[in-house]
Amino acid sequence: MANKLELSEIRDQLIRLEETIIFALIERAQFPSNPLTYLPGAITDKFECSFLDFFIRETEKLHALMRRYTCEEEMPFTERDDLPDPVLKRGHGEAVLKANTLNFNQKVKDIYIHKIIPLICKQGNSDYGSSATCDITALQAISKRVHYGKFVVESKFQKDPEGYTKLIKAKDGPGIMEKLTDQAVEARLLERVRLKASTYGQDPSVVGKPNYKVDPEVPVKIYKDFLIPLTKEIELEYVLRRLDSFSVGYFGAEGSLSHVASKEHFQDPSIHFTSYSTIPQVFSAVVANQTDYGVVPIRNSLSGLFRVTHELLFTTDIKIVGEIKSQAKLHLVGACKDVSEVTVIYSHPDAITQCQKSLLKFCPTAKTVPVSSTSEGAAKAASEPGAAAIAHLDVLGFNGKLGMLQENIQDDPRLSTRFLILARNGDHIGPSGRDKTVLVFGVKDEPGALTKALGCFENINLSSIESNCISNGPSFLVELLGHVVDKPVVEALDRLKNYTTFVRIVGSFSIS
Repeated sequence: MANKLELSEIRDQLIRLEETIIFALIERAQFPSNPLTYLPGAITDKFECSFLDFFIRETEKLHALMRRYTCEEEMPFTERDDLPDPVLKRGHGEAVLKANTLNFNQKVKDIYIHKIIPLICKQGNSDYGSSATCDITALQAISKRVHYGKFVVESKFQKDPEGYTKLIKAKDGPGIMEKLTDQAVEARLLERVRLKASTYGQDPSVVGKPNYKVDPEVPVKIYKDFLIPLTKEIELEYVLRRLDSFSVGYFGAEGSLSHVASKEHFQDPSIHFTSYSTIPQVFSAVVANQTDYGVVPIRNSLSGLFRVTHELLFTTDIKIVGEIKSQAKLHLVGACKDVSEVTVIYSHPDAITQCQKSLLKFCPTAKTVPVSSTSEGAAKAASEPGAAAIAHLDVLGFNGKLGMLQENIQDDPRLSTRFLILARNGDHIGPSGRDKTVLVFGVKDEPGALTKALGCFENINLSSIESNCISNGPSFLVELLGHVVDKPVVEALDRLKNYTTFVRIVGSFSIS
């Protein structure tokens, strides 16, 4: 596989994209400007967004199934949360960029609609479906070209880290742009675009003065005035963040148990923490290289398995690189002056369950209302008279309206929650002598199939086994003590292949 950070490889990709973009612009130019396709509700009232946005969303849903947006150079115009998970497994290529959330597609679309379309199309409205199809092809090619700037600047940074580091620390944007820019290369690019546009945009059978479908100077102008500046803008934003420490995404808002556990484990003050409102969003962010690590709950000692996390480990091509065990205390917090004023209590269902006896003791008449997380409960408690929340101590630091009403209200002080640390790749983690391996496998739906599979582990300590039903039959998530390179584990996995329909190692990591 070619090195995606070799400048020669990047150059080849950008040259191929020139042809894709020029052909797309020529194709789009045969239809009128169709401004109605870009206005919400202008063509049909069957959806609130514009016709183009609807078309893009439905197209990108299909592309997402084919794992298009797991590639670092591919950015969707649709919010990632609105796209389905891939049906194909992610390729095993390593991420070469620093984890980032830079997506310039809104700028790309605005420039395309308001600047590029008027340059290449005559005014008018017709052939909406055909023009929108051309729009999507052009937009996706332009987006890829612009976001390839990340690869350009990453490659140049790695070739001269000292030079770029000095400029980044000084926040010298003009100096960085001067270092990134090669006027001779840009001049050759524009001349190449001019030649391709004049060649592809005419009928070679016509004798005499060519009749261009698109004036060759128009693609040159589009590159010079829009695509090159936008690429430089994303290069600058990317490299200015290049020295940031790694990032961690967690489930819940600030002050949630996932946030508390993440901060306790990753204690470097330079780490960037990002909250996600759902567990699937954390998985998606890790797969898309928007964050280096993800922290999600897998099991609570009272309420048991977090089923969403469990199921995503079967369906998402992701790695577990560590785990966190947290015994964070639960407290009753609120804006009330005294616990006697509390009439309603918000919190995650598990937290409410863990504090039943204390709630009967301190707030026997208060109504309990389950919400998605302890941090959401804290937010509600801060805004409603008579409301309180079961939450962790950290929420007091994020919301000045809240005060402590009652400390340590969990019924069992031994209660704990176990979290998984997720990453795109975990194959680099070697054995430590005290390790855990997590794997998923499927068996045929027949008597004795699981017994035969588990027999392969007769000399290995299995710490957990959980079942799951997916489309291709019964499947199981197993945690065992040992590293995937340990001889007993290697031998067991080799035997396991004879009794299973599939086997996938989800992670092998230290538990010391």
